[in-house]
This record gives sequence, C-alpha cells and structure tokens, in this order.
Amino acid sequence: MIATSREETGRKPLDYFSWGHLGMGVGVFLLWSLINLIPSMINQAIVNIVPFWFSIVLTIITAIGWEIIENTLFVSIGLKFEHRRDSLANAIADILFVIVGGLIMWGIKTLIVNMFLGVDGILIFYIICIISLLICLFGFIIGRALTKN
Repeated sequence: MIATSREETGRKPLDYFSWGHLGMGVGVFLLWSLINLIPSMINQAIVNIVPFWFSIVLTIITAIGWEIIENTLFVSIGLKFEHRRDSLANAIADILFVIVGGLIMWGIKTLIVNMFLGVDGILIFYIICIISLLICLFGFIIGRALTKN
C-alpha cells in the first residue's frame, strides 16, 4: 500500500509523491478560487463570479489532465521519474490526493471567508494556503529522504 523503496514509487497507491499531489490540489484550488476572491477583495464584498464548487470541478479536471500528461508525454520525452508509467492504483490515488487537497482548501475557505470573517478572511485564507503548500513540500522532502534507494 505504501511505497518504501524507489522501485515501489509510482507502483503502490501511496508514495512520497502523494504529498506533492496533495499540495497540487491546494495550489490548483487556490489559483482557480482567485476568479472569485480577487474581485471580492477589490469590491470589499463577497463576489461569486462562478460558484466555488466550479473551482473543485476545475481542480479535478486539472488532476486528471496532469496524470494523463505525466504518464504519456513525460514518459515519452524522459521527464518522468524512473522513466516509467504509474500503476493504475497509483494514478487514481494521485488524482484523489489532488481532489482531497482542493476539498480541504474549499472547507477552510468556507469556514474562514463564508462563515466567520467574510472578505476580511481572504488574506488569512491565502496565508493558510501557503502554509499548507509548505507542509506538503516538507512532507515530500521527508518522504523522499525516508524512501530507500
């Protein structure tokens, strides 16, 4: 279930790249949410140009597109780790980690901006997103260090 060696990386559902995919979900949701949050900051009122669930849909589409590109184009041009495709279980887990990262940020955004602080919470939301990205980066680095060659 969890990759503990380089040979298992990309083969088992969970590996140190899972942290990167979780961070990708955080980052992609953050980028797509700018569609609403930047106008909200400018107008000092909550602006919903598109519903926030649309940011999750775009995050899911981005995750699926990334896995397709990663396991076709990147493999063919030699940019993929170990120059091999991910297993189906790993690819599905990677997509799920991106979705979970996006859903976590959606929940945090809903709590901070929609339920408690309103427009004043947008900056706090961005700070939490950046901290979350750093946590994912550290998780990736630690996971990579713990994975045996």
